[in-house]
Parts: sequence; structure tokens; C-alpha cells
Amino acid sequence: MRCACFTGLAALLILIAPLGADEKPSKIGTVSGKVTFKDQPLPGGTVAFHPEKGKAVIAALVADGSYSAKVPAGEYRVTIETESLKDKGKEPAKGEEKPKGGDKKEAPKYVKIPEKYGDPTKTPLRVTVTEGEQTVDLKLSD
Repeated sequence: MRCACFTGLAALLILIAPLGADEKPSKIGTVSGKVTFKDQPLPGGTVAFHPEKGKAVIAALVADGSYSAKVPAGEYRVTIETESLKDKGKEPAKGEEKPKGGDKKEAPKYVKIPEKYGDPTKTPLRVTVTEGEQTVDLKLSD
């Protein structure tokens, strides 16, 4: 009886082992570029790469409009948002104190862009990410 249990267990392990053997690690691309709106660099906000399934990969825009992100290879819808900057950098309301620490960097300037760029279902921006480094400049228009 002992022999039959051991044989059955060995057969089960042989069947299970190949399932993990075919799995390959996801290929990663390093995507970088600049985002411009009306031919001017977008000084702040985020760029998001939305796969068909799963979570988006998000990268911050820096003052010169550039971004960089490590993204699994595949097809993506790309969104850009600047709304998160809308209230940053505003003067405090009457009676509120100014934030302390005057040496802090100035908040990026808010630039209003068309809403379609912030909606994954409406964005016209699409990109195919491949393994390795690639440059994807994103030009937004009205």
C-alpha cells in the first residue's frame, strides 16, 4: 500500500511540474519621452499606460514635459491628466496660513487639457510597448 501512495504522489508531481516550466517572465520595456500640448511641454501631471486587463502603470511628468516608466510589453491606451495640479501652487484663502518651508520647489503650473486625454475609454493615444528602451513622444491637441 505504501508503494501505491508514493507512486500516485510521484505521478501527481510529474503532472504539476510542467505547468510552471512554460511560464516566461514578463518582458519589460522602458518607455520615455515628452508630452506636449499646443507644441509646449506639459509641465506636470501624470501619464498612465492602461492594459486591456489589469492595473495601469503611471509615471509623473516633470517640468520639461518628460516622463519615464517601466512597462510590461503589450498594447496600451495612454491617458494624461493634469487635474491633480489644479489646486497646487494656489495662494492660500484669506485667513489660511502659507505653507512653511519656503525652500521647497515651486508646484508645477496647471495646464488644462481636453478631457478626452484623461479618459481611458476616449483617449486617442495608443502605444505598443516592446522589450527594451523606447521613446514615445505624446503630442496633444485640442
